Amino acid sequence: MIDLGGRDWEFGSVEPGPRDDDYERVREWRPASVPGGLHADLAALNLISDPYVSDNLETSRWVEERDWWYRKSFRRPSDARRVFLVCLGIDYRSTVYVNGRRLGQHEGMFSTQSYELTDLLETENLLAVRISGARSLPRLKRSLRDRLEQILARALFQAELYPERFASLKCQMSYGWDFAPRLPNLGLWDDVLLATSGDVWIRRVRIGATPIDNQARLDVALDLDARVASTVVACVQILATNGDIIVEQPFPLALPDGPSTHRFHLFLDQPTLWQPWDRGEPCLQRARVILEHQGEQLDVAEESFGVRSVELVRGKGRWSLRVNGEEEYLRGTNWVPADAIYGRVQAEDYERLIAQAKQANVNVLRVWGGGLREKRAFYEQCDRQGMLVWQEFPFACAFFDRFPSDQTHARLVEQEARSMVDRLYNHPSVALWCGGNEFNPRRNRHIVDNLSLALRYHGDSRPFVPASPGGGDAHNWRVWHGQANLGDYRRERAPLLSEFGLQALPDLATLRRFLPLRLLPSEAAPEEKTCPVGELKLPAPHSRSRSANRKPDSSAAVLAHCGVEGELERLLRYHCAQFDKLARYAAPYHPGSLTELIQATQRAQAQGLQVAIEHYRRHRDRTGGILIWQLNEPWPAVSWSIVDYFGTPKLAYRWLKDLYNPVLVSLDYPLRRYNPGDRITADIWVVNDTRRDYPACELTCKQAGREVWSRRLDVPTGGLMLAGRVETTVVGKRELDVTLTFEGDVLSHNFYDLAYHDPAGISTRDRIRNWITWRALEI
Repeated sequence: MIDLGGRDWEFGSVEPGPRDDDYERVREWRPASVPGGLHADLAALNLISDPYVSDNLETSRWVEERDWWYRKSFRRPSDARRVFLVCLGIDYRSTVYVNGRRLGQHEGMFSTQSYELTDLLETENLLAVRISGARSLPRLKRSLRDRLEQILARALFQAELYPERFASLKCQMSYGWDFAPRLPNLGLWDDVLLATSGDVWIRRVRIGATPIDNQARLDVALDLDARVASTVVACVQILATNGDIIVEQPFPLALPDGPSTHRFHLFLDQPTLWQPWDRGEPCLQRARVILEHQGEQLDVAEESFGVRSVELVRGKGRWSLRVNGEEEYLRGTNWVPADAIYGRVQAEDYERLIAQAKQANVNVLRVWGGGLREKRAFYEQCDRQGMLVWQEFPFACAFFDRFPSDQTHARLVEQEARSMVDRLYNHPSVALWCGGNEFNPRRNRHIVDNLSLALRYHGDSRPFVPASPGGGDAHNWRVWHGQANLGDYRRERAPLLSEFGLQALPDLATLRRFLPLRLLPSEAAPEEKTCPVGELKLPAPHSRSRSANRKPDSSAAVLAHCGVEGELERLLRYHCAQFDKLARYAAPYHPGSLTELIQATQRAQAQGLQVAIEHYRRHRDRTGGILIWQLNEPWPAVSWSIVDYFGTPKLAYRWLKDLYNPVLVSLDYPLRRYNPGDRITADIWVVNDTRRDYPACELTCKQAGREVWSRRLDVPTGGLMLAGRVETTVVGKRELDVTLTFEGDVLSHNFYDLAYHDPAGISTRDRIRNWITWRALEI
């Protein structure tokens, strides 16, 4: 493969229209980068302002009104008998030309386009790609019934049914979401390659590696393209890490003229299994396939793979993922695209974010259905770092409505889904496929069946879940969207909780990177300079006499008290801040400035995650895991992320390191406000997700720095144990610390803020609306 990516591309625009042969109408060609995106190229040339700063994005809407051309010159490979162009992702409607010859039109951003160039190439060549503008994206055809349902949903739930995004399999988030802007990407967002070969080209190598006793069965599928019918030998080699051949086996193949697929298997003795990082080493193998005809090498391809098994046990109150025959308790986060201009995400961006997740003891990333099939580098990083991936197809949020069911859309789904399965087939980190996010599988049976067929077409044996939530998997948005009390998390009984969370403002330094400086404090408040995030001494929470039924101060009052008004408030809302809910959960701290509001929202977010995560992990005997919403964000925003767009962690991220520690020490106590002189009683639990015992540990509990309880104990592997109960009187600082040590080193630590109390509860109206919304996913 020869990578055609780089900064030596050019782009230009033309008037929109149905013609795709208007290359000569481009008035000016400017430099561009591939992979990338149109907005990134324009911003790099200062033709638009940075779309992430302030509300600059609105000034670049003209971009959507034009159609665009990209081009690149390249030389014919000198030693190739056959040459193919391979485009891994063009967003969204495109026409490809080489040397003025039209190769084909395409719709869809996830599917691979391949074209043979052998007879078209000269010494110097020109590749040109025409991309239709955002105004040319497919429009949804709504029936009379659909339009009537739209009217009803607006009246009853202020919900918009049958949005335009349903008409395409484009990244759904790019149409605008509650944490992302409406930014319809255009461009060559994934790799563009030249493939060279002899008379037979190896299009793809897929390897399924299943452990069986002390062996691994390797099921190999070769997609080949032969210039003429012939008989060849496919020699499959399995390589050691030092490059030595440990297994070699030839397979004679009779090839027809054109494309064909061939399947066979071989065995690998005493394989080292690929394990999630918290269970062992993520061992990767390497396979080489050499095609020969009468001693002449026609083509060669290499792929990495891992030997591992995955099983999902679901139903009757169970949701459990088993990797290599052992239960893997999921401590996860939701992953959204790392950039709203997703084409410019680089391998190092993936590496940094996945490493941050791993450092927080995360063992699974749910690639959310409103996002992407990420680039290859994402899955390679997950393979190397032992990070499990829950991959969703690009369908999201159809509560009361349905995705299109016409034949044109069905063919598009088949095309895109098959390509996604093909691209991810060899990655051992991909442990689970899911049809998408928050839609009803019964009303969308046509979609689910099509996705199932795509998996069967390629022989992908990974577990497939029709949609999330469903079948024992829950999303809790009573907290936050329903404004329920944080204690509501303790009411969850679903075996798996795969979405929940609270928004929090990013640090002031982050706000200064995307908001006008004149609207922000000229410098950090003195306490922010000296105190880490989360240790700022906020005003005391509401007094105990406050009625539990009384609502907190209105969001307008909280914002006014913090100086968040006028243009600053408008821009923060533009960047996705939901101030009615932010203020509702921050209000117990009585923030009195922007700095204090930042601190209060981050502490409330961390507090909420702590309540939910510890509740689930204390019930690991009947739960299979928990995944927070969300790890990252695609632009500078006020969102649910625990790591902001620039990579700066929020307080919740630091807490998560303790909450997701494979060995957790947790206190279970009544969630109320504790004042000095109050008695508190807490059960002390120890959770061990690891595969080893920890004998003779020391467990201590301190209140305001004084030891109030201690015990020596053995912590068994894979265990859940009630270690004891602490009863004490609250004095001084209203906080508890609990620490588990092993051989003098801290094995687990946890902290509890007894001052924070959330007195408000969900209204009856919101409870009913919430029940109807989530029930719609099941009926």
